[in-house]
Amino acid sequence: AEEWAEEEAQIEAEVLQAITERLNAYEGFVASRDLEGWWSYWTEDVHVMEPGMDMAGEDFYNMGKDFFEAGGEVFSANWITDELFVHGDVAYLIGEIHEAFRYPGAEPAEAHNHIFVRWEKQPDGVWKMSRFVAGPIDAPPAG
Repeated sequence: AEEWAEEEAQIEAEVLQAITERLNAYEGFVASRDLEGWWSYWTEDVHVMEPGMDMAGEDFYNMGKDFFEAGGEVFSANWITDELFVHGDVAYLIGEIHEAFRYPGAEPAEAHNHIFVRWEKQPDGVWKMSRFVAGPIDAPPAG
């Protein structure tokens, strides 16, 4: 049982490193408005749910395309991983994302969200996000 636990810890460490490297490069793609670079982080059937957004697949791609083409900007996207669970070619990340951005024609804004992300290892070994659920860290008061 101890050998299995060590092997599991090693696999999780390797997956965490691969995903962390992907997330560290993500900010560069969004900052440079690289649509295809940004899209390379998501599976074709991605489903994204966050405040004000519930999109999947091609609709999510088109939202990103419209955002970048209209002059939207992402100034920073800082990811924090609190926990990562690996099960074969699927990993579940629980953490936070802190973003500074500007929608086309709007003032700069920030979003601070808790996140739950389902990552899937692709046949070429690259990890991509297939499900992304976010909710505000500072939720508005009830009532």
